[in-house]
Order: sequence, then structure tokens, then C-alpha cells
Amino acid sequence: MKINIKDKVALVTGANRGIGLAIVESFIAHGAQKVYLAVRNKSTTAELVEKYGEKVMPVQVDVSDEASVKQLATQAKDVDVVVNNAGTLEVADPLDKG
Repeated sequence: MKINIKDKVALVTGANRGIGLAIVESFIAHGAQKVYLAVRNKSTTAELVEKYGEKVMPVQVDVSDEASVKQLATQAKDVDVVVNNAGTLEVADPLDKG
């Protein structure tokens, strides 16, 4: 599947590191108009803001909190593409009952 991101507005959760950061940089390289950097702590996006300026917009969100997600939806009404990359790794024994 091929999706054209040129001139689109994207929102990427977990945008400040790892896969999320790579997605943000790829979207910008492929012509995205703007990318919302949806993170728990907006200060973690300072380098991206310095590098890309108005192409990126940091927004605070905790995807595990419904009220936070609803607040984000009211802030980012112009989004064309959403990449939900936020998450945490919880190491567990596959045979654990918990």
C-alpha cells in the first residue's frame, strides 16, 4: 500500500523517539504540511521544533487517559493521517497468569 503524505497534516503519538521519531522525519521528508508531535512531555520535542520549525507542532497527550485524548481531538481538527505509535514495553513471562 502506498500513501501520499505530500501536503497532508499528520499526527504521530510517541513522536519524540524511536519509531515515532523516524515516522515524523519521514513524513516531513515526503512533504507533509505539518506534523503534530503528540507526546506526554512537550519539552522532549525541543530538538524537533528547532530542526523543523513550523512544520511540527508539539501537543501533550497521554493515550491511556480518555480526557487527554479528547482534549487532543479538539486541538488537532485539521489532521489527515494518524499514526498511533505510543506505547510502553511491559516485559512479562508468557506463562504468567497476570
